[in-house]
Amino acid sequence: MPDDGKQLTKYIARILTMWAITALALIIIAHFFPHRLYIEYISTALVAAAVIGLLNALIWPIFIRIALPIAIYTFGLFILIMNGIIIYLASTFVPGFYIPSVGSAILVTLGVTAITTIFAGILSIDQDDDWWSRIVQKRIRKIKETVETDVPGIFFLEIDGLAEPVLRRALQDGKMPTLKRWLDTGSHKLTNWETDLSSQTSASQAGILHGDNSNIPAYTYYKKSEKKMISSGNPKVTAILEKERSNGNGLLVQNGASRINFFSGDAPSVMLTTSTIFDKSRRHAREFYAYFLNPYNFSHTVVLYIWDVLVELRYGLSQWLRNEQPRVSRSGAYPLMRAVMTAFLPDVGVATLIGDMYGGTSSAYTTFGSYDEIAHHSGHERKDALNILTRLDHHFLRLERAS
Repeated sequence: MPDDGKQLTKYIARILTMWAITALALIIIAHFFPHRLYIEYISTALVAAAVIGLLNALIWPIFIRIALPIAIYTFGLFILIMNGIIIYLASTFVPGFYIPSVGSAILVTLGVTAITTIFAGILSIDQDDDWWSRIVQKRIRKIKETVETDVPGIFFLEIDGLAEPVLRRALQDGKMPTLKRWLDTGSHKLTNWETDLSSQTSASQAGILHGDNSNIPAYTYYKKSEKKMISSGNPKVTAILEKERSNGNGLLVQNGASRINFFSGDAPSVMLTTSTIFDKSRRHAREFYAYFLNPYNFSHTVVLYIWDVLVELRYGLSQWLRNEQPRVSRSGAYPLMRAVMTAFLPDVGVATLIGDMYGGTSSAYTTFGSYDEIAHHSGHERKDALNILTRLDHHFLRLERAS
């Protein structure tokens, strides 16, 4: 069979599989939560899944382009409400498919997302490489000034806080199969380098992105001239640090993108970049378009967020019961912050990078801070820190498949 025929067959099989999984998810939810969802027959679930998919395909791309700022300013909660409305709307069209309220439909959305995520993982189904990827590619090219070129682009993917010996151990232990395959096939090489002083993120990124890491002695330090403490995590401080170092010729100045970094590298496109958060001349909302274009991305992130909070509570309790030393406090708001770093930011970052790829962005730099966040609290070579590298490796696989 020609390659095009194989791709088409594979594509159709994936669509049919996800359709069946969505229908199964509806049946499971209806069985355990009949007061939230009623389904008369198995065939009803199949029809309902098809109608929900059709409504999302027809309505969502148009809707999100108009409502994107609302989605951003409500931190995505508006998206969950709209997901609920669409599923509730589907229940009015399909006989034998009943949902009592939009609130119940929102909960059904989260349930369907959780179940489909589990089954997609078990069956190794790439949920990026489907019809929605084609929609993202088509829509991104409409809202961005795409540069057509045969020169390959480049992504700089920083795993914050990861040392070379720890990376080699993770590769040897099978924690990062995608990176290991890249190295084994010779498409990539692994080489070490010594950081300057200070070795922490803000100083390192100032050097990498702007070529000047001078006078950033620590993440937080006392500035004698101003007689006060300075923190690299303060957006106003970071903006000043970048202004002092930028000469307008940063790493990303030519059609580049900065995603979830301290500094922008003079990129024309920025998102969740600390130094530009208060820069009103930037159109920050538009950069989230690729993430919110898929109606289930945010609900997927919410499910992962809740899961990661529970994972942190489990690991924290386990560490305390075993009296592992040394250890630091993992209580209070830390589980919520950890989930932001391990679930929300990587999900947003990768979806946005895929949009950058489809839009012809020449280069993009992003920081994956999840390993660093966990390593600070649990230890840089303990089980939960190494396990998060496996999830980061899967994000790299998503980017490879999109390319």
